[in-house]
Amino acid sequence: MAYAHPGETSRRHSSPEMKATLGEEEALQWAVDECLRNRHQLRRGGYVQEYVERCVELLRDGGELALRAAAIPWCGDEDEVSDLVRSSRDGDETAHRFLLELAAARIEQAQSLSRPLKEFVIEFLRDPKKSNSARVGRKRSDFARDFFIFYAIFQIKTKWEFPATRNEATRSASAASITQKALEKVGIHLTEAAVTKIWNCKKKSLSIE
Repeated sequence: MAYAHPGETSRRHSSPEMKATLGEEEALQWAVDECLRNRHQLRRGGYVQEYVERCVELLRDGGELALRAAAIPWCGDEDEVSDLVRSSRDGDETAHRFLLELAAARIEQAQSLSRPLKEFVIEFLRDPKKSNSARVGRKRSDFARDFFIFYAIFQIKTKWEFPATRNEATRSASAASITQKALEKVGIHLTEAAVTKIWNCKKKSLSIE
C-alpha cells in the first residue's frame, strides 16, 4: 500500500480561525493526494487480494493477536463477526474466506467460537457446495477501501489535530469530514455519516479514542 506520511509544513497564521482554515486546506490536499495514489484500492474490490492474503497469513501464523500486532483494524467481537457473516451470506467472497480462516485459527488455538461464527461454520459444513456456488459473480469486498478510510482519518486526526468526527450541529471540520471531501473529489461518493461509521467500527480494534 503506497501510503505517504503527511509532510511537515510550517504555517504562519494571525488567528485561530486562519490556522484552522489553513490546516483544513493542507489536510484536504494531503487526503486527495493519498486517494489518487491509492485509487486502485478505493474501487469496490480493489486491492483486496493482497490485503486478504496478508490477513490470512497473519491468522495462520499467530491468530488474532498477530492481526492486532500488525495494526490490522480487527477487534473480533460478536458485532464485527456478525457483520462479516451477513456480508458472506450476501455474497461477499472475501468475508467468506476470512471467516473460514478465523474459525480455523480459533479452533487451532482451542478458543471458543462466538455464536455468529459457530452458525457460519455449521452452515458451511452442512452445505459447502451451495455456499460456494451462491458466491459466484456476487459483490466484491470493501475491506481495503474501509481500511484506507480509517487510515486517512487517523492521520488527519493525529497530524493536524482535528477531532476524528463531529456532531451534526457543528460546522467545524473533522478528520472524517475532510476525508469525505477528499473521496468526493476523486469520484468516491460516500456520505460523511458512512465515513464516520467506518471509523467508529474500525477504531475499536486499536483502542483509539
